[in-house]
Amino acid sequence: MISRIWHGWTAPANADAYVSLLKSEIFVGIQNRRITGYRGSQTGNQPARVRVCESTSA
Repeated sequence: MISRIWHGWTAPANADAYVSLLKSEIFVGIQNRRITGYRGSQTGNQPARVRVCESTSA
């Protein structure tokens, strides 16, 4: 399995909106590309930033 970690960050006041954008538009757009082996995306929050992990397998 190959896993890609992308680190994004935003101000704490914008964290909820940022996660909402990721889940409603960015992750959906990646999924709609039907990339072979793509298994999904997930987020994990840390204080003062949002952490994003994309998982794929080959």
